[in-house]
Amino acid sequence: MRCRTIQVITFLALSHVFSTVCLRADDWPTYAHDACRSGATEQSLSLPLVERWTHRADHAPTPAWPPPARHDYYHYKQDLQPRVTYDHAYHTVIAGGRIFYGTSTDDQIVCLDAATGQRCWSCFTEGPVRLAPTVVGDRLYAGSDDGCVYCLATADGRVHWQTRIGPADSRCIGNGRIVSRWPVRSGVLVRDGIAYCAAGMFPGSEGAFLVGLDATTGSCVLRAPIEQSAQGYMLLAGRQLLLPSGRTSPGVYDCQDGKRLGVLSSPGGAYTVVTEDLVATGRGDTLDELSILEPATREQLITFDGRHLIAHGTRLFVQNRTHLSALDRGKFLPLAREHAVLRNQLAALEKRKDEAASAEAAGVKARLAELKADMHTCWVWRTPCPHVESLILAGDTLFAGGQTEVAAYSAADGQQLWTGAVEGRACSLAVAQGQLVVSTDAGVIQCFQASDPAVQPPAAVSDAAPGAAAAGAAPTADPAAADQELARTLLAQAQADQGFGLILGARHAGLLPALAAHSRLHLTLADSHAETIEALRPALAQQLPYGVRVCAHQVARTALPYPAYFANLLLVDPGAMPLSAENVAQIHRVLRPEGGSAWIGGFAAAESASVEAWTTALSGDGLTARTVALPGTTWIQVTRGPLDGAGQWTHGFADPANTACTMDQHVHGPLRVQWYGEPGPRLMADRHHRNVPPLYKAGRMFVPGDNLVIAVDAYNGTNLWQRDIPQSLRLGAFLDCSNYVVDDRALYVVAGPTCHELDVVTGATMRELAMPDQVADEPRQWGYVARVDELLIGSQCRPGAAYFEQSREADLALWYDSMSLVTSDTLFALNVQDASRRWRYQSGLLLNTTITIGGGRLYVLSNHSPAALENRQGRMPMSTFLEGPNFLVALDLQTGKELWKIPLSLENYRHIAYTNYAQEKLLVSGNRYIDNKLWYFFEMLDAATGQTLWTAGHNTLYDPRGGHGEQNRHPTIVGNTVYTYPLAYDLHTGQQREGWKFDRLGHGCGNVSASAGSLFWRGGNPWQWDLGPDGQARRINTVSRPGCFINMLPVGGLLLIPEASSGCTCAYPLQTSLAYVPEGV
Repeated sequence: MRCRTIQVITFLALSHVFSTVCLRADDWPTYAHDACRSGATEQSLSLPLVERWTHRADHAPTPAWPPPARHDYYHYKQDLQPRVTYDHAYHTVIAGGRIFYGTSTDDQIVCLDAATGQRCWSCFTEGPVRLAPTVVGDRLYAGSDDGCVYCLATADGRVHWQTRIGPADSRCIGNGRIVSRWPVRSGVLVRDGIAYCAAGMFPGSEGAFLVGLDATTGSCVLRAPIEQSAQGYMLLAGRQLLLPSGRTSPGVYDCQDGKRLGVLSSPGGAYTVVTEDLVATGRGDTLDELSILEPATREQLITFDGRHLIAHGTRLFVQNRTHLSALDRGKFLPLAREHAVLRNQLAALEKRKDEAASAEAAGVKARLAELKADMHTCWVWRTPCPHVESLILAGDTLFAGGQTEVAAYSAADGQQLWTGAVEGRACSLAVAQGQLVVSTDAGVIQCFQASDPAVQPPAAVSDAAPGAAAAGAAPTADPAAADQELARTLLAQAQADQGFGLILGARHAGLLPALAAHSRLHLTLADSHAETIEALRPALAQQLPYGVRVCAHQVARTALPYPAYFANLLLVDPGAMPLSAENVAQIHRVLRPEGGSAWIGGFAAAESASVEAWTTALSGDGLTARTVALPGTTWIQVTRGPLDGAGQWTHGFADPANTACTMDQHVHGPLRVQWYGEPGPRLMADRHHRNVPPLYKAGRMFVPGDNLVIAVDAYNGTNLWQRDIPQSLRLGAFLDCSNYVVDDRALYVVAGPTCHELDVVTGATMRELAMPDQVADEPRQWGYVARVDELLIGSQCRPGAAYFEQSREADLALWYDSMSLVTSDTLFALNVQDASRRWRYQSGLLLNTTITIGGGRLYVLSNHSPAALENRQGRMPMSTFLEGPNFLVALDLQTGKELWKIPLSLENYRHIAYTNYAQEKLLVSGNRYIDNKLWYFFEMLDAATGQTLWTAGHNTLYDPRGGHGEQNRHPTIVGNTVYTYPLAYDLHTGQQREGWKFDRLGHGCGNVSASAGSLFWRGGNPWQWDLGPDGQARRINTVSRPGCFINMLPVGGLLLIPEASSGCTCAYPLQTSLAYVPEGV
């Protein structure tokens, strides 16, 4: 498929070459100076330097990815650092007396006069420009999250051509913005008339591509699908193109045909440098680890502590978190090569067991020790250096950027020669034409030059665009009173304050300032006329925070490129989008279920027939339409209700019955990305400790974090609110129960002895509910929680029973064969309306994993083992219960009275016991080892009487001491079938489903969730198994890792996968929350 190219320049303009800027030898024309990203230039600067000018961009950068978790407890890694930092500052390039950069916040490519810092021109794109442009001759090349590569004239910013890299103009929500499904986050490099780039975050499911464009025309000359995420500055070395993939190792491709040649062995990260004799890549996630590789073979030679590396002449300059150092390049690399050969030789010898191998290995070890000592002698100098954010070499001077300061060091001996103050972290440095240009994470670009008494620096600090609205600021425009009143009316009646607003047609552009002033919506105006959009963008940027609050897109009105279900507010100009079946279908497709509001108007009094026709067309199929008369005009408000057949996930295992199934009728078959972004890993609990599952109700997802909860708009990923709730962290959920539940109006979060009732809309506390009948000298914590009918069901447990500690030791306590389960000693029910106690039940120790509600009854395993009753912690292994007696009890949910109570042998439940309810049947499950293999056993009871209906068991073939959740596979009930690894049973008869056998297809600890049509689980990546006649396993993506318990929710017509891999430092390109929607929606 050929790329779509938009030709927007005339032959006359192409021939206008004499006024263009010519490149000079002392330019800095691309990120890190050149296609190898050397970070070095032969140009020298005379010290000391003085500040020449300061330029403040309209907005500070908006990095795509939030910080990682602070710790990886399992691997003893502390103070984790971000691996992906390519957009933490506006990286600059310098050519022909101009400075160029792209903006990740307001979607522009900007040109400054290098002498004054004044803006010469800017060019808007339709998405964040996260990576620096490249200048070749009189042309500039840049990629955008809108999925396009732009070729601009350096002289005035005119667009020579614009080429879409993905297969279509199709967009989703990415990192809080509307972006292409194939954003260009690789930068652009030009060689021999070909502009190279890559696009795509989700290879496999969405596709990712390596593309070569004719640098003159933008036509596509190379297009190769790639199996990696494209994230980070690409490099060219000979025929090899090196492409970073975000958190994981860069891929290597042949730039002539796009064929994959291999991958660089790397600790992960988007930083890479290549020279004729080495490749350096990293920086990892802890001590800033750099891997040094052989360029020809990509074999790893050695790794060491480093953030940045510059190879120049006879030296390797290395910057880490504490020091700046120089290595003897000619001496160090041969030693490193020999070290790599011997290291591989030793590994082979250690696999052998003969005496000759042992003797030879001893000699190899001795030589390796010698080499290690010899390599330590390769350090030429080493000096303390607090400037750790960036590093470049200009002539014989190293410039290092740090926090609020940039410094110069002598390349000869490491002596600090000069420092200059900057605003923020100096993440980007460039030297050209006698200037040092520093760019910080605050969006400030500062220029330093040699001190020259004849040249007086300007007294005034330059602003990028005077009058531009600051990000996060209130709109500066003063909308007309009529627009103010109309905006307030539309927003109030739509009940739309957060999320995304889509305005179709430029006629309503005047409402944007008022809509922004009275809401927190991200507003996108879409119109089909290019000249209209080009005029609107700079005007909007002067009034509103462009990009982060408002943006303007040119789109074809016949096929809106936006994702389904995303718009909380939709304004439609019927003149720009006339009434037709196709346009009604488009409105219906993009409007958010569960309350999305569309307004069509405004109609004049003479257009009553049109009003009636629109109202009729937009009624039904989940839409409710009504006319609203406003001063001088009529509008039609269309409200979208919930999707028919959409599922909810309101309790820990989906529902009080613990089915782990939502019965969502929509989520099956191929899926495509709906949104990705926050919540990120920093606020989440460590993945190995297995936090409780997220919840979903009526369009909102509630994500439990590390003693906090985040509410998210499930359809577009907007973070709605966040609440810190001390003592709410509940870990080891598979050995306990969830402490979260949600209903139509409230989210209930148990923390310590209290249940916090939070407003689902605002997160505000409505009530704090206390446990009933507390005894002063016998403190208890609130354990189980459920919301059924008019009741709030709870349990009381000992203060030390629940898991809440995060550490390596606490991690290990949750795995393998000796897991301890959490118990309660009291069950109770409160009336939701007034929090009065309805009933209370006590009988032995109550196993939290077996509390299930269904059919008007509550079921629980009651243990009366003397050893268990003597336990003062309230947490113990199943073996403690074996002595018994043990009973399975059914209580009347309304009164708490026992309906039946039967003895239950735990002989087959030696590690775990679970219960599920469905269709008046109660399933009890657990496991034990037989002949060193883990067997699972099942007993199905009549839920009304406790009578056994059938029993079954099977060998999972799991070995003892499995460390990936083998002992706690919770059954999933879908309709008439019980799914339990690796088999399926008929709910009513216990017969195995013929021909069904489940394979996790990868490394996975979590349990299985389900919709009506598919199973979902972690097998390294997220996986799906369609349950139809021709169903089969399908990998949902190849770039992310779900959590270690349940965080894949098929609900509301979506598959939600909020971030739960926090602390994972394994090789996955993305660590992000995700949502998917069925293809074709």
